Amino acid sequence: MMRVGFIGLGDMGMYQARSFAQVSDCQLVAGVDPSPEMRARFAKDFPDAQLFASPEELLAGAQVDGVVIAVPTGYHQQVAEKMLDARVPVLLEKPMARTVAQCEQLIERAEQRNTLLMVGHCRRFDPYWMRWG
Repeated sequence: MMRVGFIGLGDMGMYQARSFAQVSDCQLVAGVDPSPEMRARFAKDFPDAQLFASPEELLAGAQVDGVVIAVPTGYHQQVAEKMLDARVPVLLEKPMARTVAQCEQLIERAEQRNTLLMVGHCRRFDPYWMRWG
């Protein structure tokens, strides 16, 4: 059973969490958001998950096998680096970062730590987008 934490509990974080909840081999163990309201919303859907206000609290208080990061883009690099430094596999919502240089830094960091870094593009297989690609 893979224990997954979700960092960023806005619409995309909740979408991802609900999707992961349908996977029989996944257990949603944690939700992270600085907003008490967002944490309360997450708790309604996932009452067994631990709640944290920051990624640092998650690392100190929960055991996760991977995290989904769905925070505002400006925080992607900062949050992903914390998880990669702790050798926690990351699924990072698109866009990966604000600049190509930041993306390259994240890739290098993941490689140096031999830790999985994936970019989520949930619309990749949407029939609408497949017509154009």
